[in-house]
Amino acid sequence: MAALKNLGIERAAIRAAVEAMIQANPGKLIEQIVPTASVKRVIELAFEEARRDNSNGVGTGHLLVGLMLEKDGIAAKALRELNVMIDSVRAELARLQDAGVTEAVRGVARPAILARHLDLADEQGKPITIDIVFPPDYSEQQCTEVASRIQSAVQGRQS
Repeated sequence: MAALKNLGIERAAIRAAVEAMIQANPGKLIEQIVPTASVKRVIELAFEEARRDNSNGVGTGHLLVGLMLEKDGIAAKALRELNVMIDSVRAELARLQDAGVTEAVRGVARPAILARHLDLADEQGKPITIDIVFPPDYSEQQCTEVASRIQSAVQGRQS
């Protein structure tokens, strides 16, 4: 993500920190990923962040902030270990938004990717859009399953 890179945090460093935490706390292999309360909370926090900046949709920056706000999560712990502060991330995201920079227009060559567009609503019925971009190695079925789980998690939160 551009904001983290601009803050001097390399993808490899984040990956190494996350892998170290996962190896330090090995769990059982999960066949089916089920949205946990923590995952639902990250999505809720991302929605709140999008509302905070008056955005029409939830972007990767909002998800990053959501991950960082869910303080007990592996991502937040790894970023704290790398001295990434949420205020710095928010400031960099705002700077990138003001400059009109998005990952799609930075000129980065990328392989073909799969995407899904979800139209949802928050607790008050206000429309929310989520655009999900998947790595090129994901199958159509995997994309559909993940999109379905996200939609179910959000709808379950409102029940």
